[in-house]
Amino acid sequence: MEGLSQNKTLSILDLSHNKISDTGAQMLGEYLSQPCTVVHLNLADNQIYGEGGLHLGRALHYNDTLVSLNLRLNRLGDMGGRVLLDGLVENDTLRSINLSSNSLAEETTKMLSALFKSSTCMLQYLDLSANDLTEIEGNEVSSSAAHAACCVRKAECALLLWNHGVHCEASRCAGQQHYFG
Repeated sequence: MEGLSQNKTLSILDLSHNKISDTGAQMLGEYLSQPCTVVHLNLADNQIYGEGGLHLGRALHYNDTLVSLNLRLNRLGDMGGRVLLDGLVENDTLRSINLSSNSLAEETTKMLSALFKSSTCMLQYLDLSANDLTEIEGNEVSSSAAHAACCVRKAECALLLWNHGVHCEASRCAGQQHYFG
């Protein structure tokens, strides 16, 4: 991590499929909390659980460079998803987050509603596919996104919701389309 901290030109960091776990997520959280140059971070399939989501969420609260975060195929669970998204409430740089296949459910949808109401939310792309959302929770996320400050400011807005064959109703976000696959 020391070498990473000293690098002042790294903009894309792909650590996918490395089993960094919560310990690695904690170290990355510490790195991202400091001034850094990473704009795109891929942590897909790294066995990151709720504790790792907590560390990354804390980092997102302070980070002002990260634009894209891929956490697909981890094990954040509902608590980890909630605390991760809590870090985004004050973040005005993250535009894209992939949280597919993380066992997210009700607590995460509640945090998403709060996030969408935040004036600093700048998300353009959110992938929640293959999680544990019920159709009702998926529709709540869709409804919240339809009134989201983050979507209203953007020319494009995509919200992906698909859960084991449950398709949520399509909605529009100030003229932008949500995609349901």
